[in-house]
Amino acid sequence: MSAVDEDGELRSRAYALSEGAVVYQMPYRDLFRAIEPHATALVDTIVYLHDQLTKSPARTEMHGLRRVRARLAHTLLQLAGDDGRVLATRSELAVEIATAPEEVMRALCDFQTRGWIAFEPCSPEILVLRSDELALL
Repeated sequence: MSAVDEDGELRSRAYALSEGAVVYQMPYRDLFRAIEPHATALVDTIVYLHDQLTKSPARTEMHGLRRVRARLAHTLLQLAGDDGRVLATRSELAVEIATAPEEVMRALCDFQTRGWIAFEPCSPEILVLRSDELALL
């Protein structure tokens, strides 16, 4: 996915994957002029985001330091029930690990070829067969 949408607007790759959101660039003075009347809401939002990030340093680290295959393996292990089943679409997994659904599909196909998971392409169900191998990524 391009960092620029069809209208030439910059977009955040991870966020745009979920809903096609557009991220705008603007000069700081215009930004401050726009947020000045809503400063309390902005501060509340920043505090909320800070709280969420400090609650999940492991997740933040995972997204920053691991490759797609490792993030997907880790996420599958977290989502798997006692029976090893994961119910999640490729798009949901992509949003969860901040990548494109095509990348998720490539990694899932690789995992299936290696015998670590089993899934049907059109089904949201994934069966983890070798959690020990996924954990090594």
